[in-house]
Amino acid sequence: MTARHHRQRGFVLLLVLVITGVIATSALILLERTRTAAGSTAAAVEVSQARALADAGIARLVQALRVQDDPLLKSILASGTPVPWRFAGSEIRLSFLRESGKADLNAGNAELIETLLDWMAVSPSLRQRAMQQVEAARRESTRLPSVLALLPACVRLTPVARLFEERFTVLTGSRGISAAGMADEQLRRIPGLTSADVEALRSRNDGGPSPADDPRLAHLQRFLADEEPIYRLRAEAMTPRGARITREAVILLSARAPIIRILSQRDLAEPAAIACD
Repeated sequence: MTARHHRQRGFVLLLVLVITGVIATSALILLERTRTAAGSTAAAVEVSQARALADAGIARLVQALRVQDDPLLKSILASGTPVPWRFAGSEIRLSFLRESGKADLNAGNAELIETLLDWMAVSPSLRQRAMQQVEAARRESTRLPSVLALLPACVRLTPVARLFEERFTVLTGSRGISAAGMADEQLRRIPGLTSADVEALRSRNDGGPSPADDPRLAHLQRFLADEEPIYRLRAEAMTPRGARITREAVILLSARAPIIRILSQRDLAEPAAIACD
């Protein structure tokens, strides 16, 4: 065998090794991409399952509000914190807030809004900024589109944003707030409220007259409103593998017909600690 044949065989062997290496590398890359895609698909399925569970929780809350003397609703009202509900082998935590128990930023009494801001455990500069936003919107005859519009962008995903959304709304169009279902601590945030006023409001909640008809509450009428059937429902669901979703829906219940109007619906992100520059 000549030296030329040896060189040709060596070149062919080297070429085969290179091609084999390229094929092996391609196969490994394809395998890794397949695993990643499979993992992403599995994660997406888990999130979808968690969202479906949360939607089931929202539906259960709607039923609780529709049915008189529903035991789940009684548990939520008595607890004041999210209440567990079992569905499809999973635990879903349910809660709701009455929008009429909050001050409307666009229509609410300015003194009431300012007092509620003063009660909030946030920085004075943030309270001042929020009140300035309300006053500016009223001077310009514009509507604040949401409660979060009061806040700097860097605060809207923090726990502070939740505090604002628990006290204010833009959905009721009421000048005052409804005292129905409020704890005494919440009632005392109303400007000028006395112990006698609390008792009068309690008797009203037990079937007494509305604020407009109760002479004992005449001095508070500008701060009070009747109950509106607008509710903010929340359902927190988690799958066995750890996918978690908190679903929120704001609904309007019709008192005259079995109609439910969904005003908004969203997934809530976990509060984040974000520093403003």
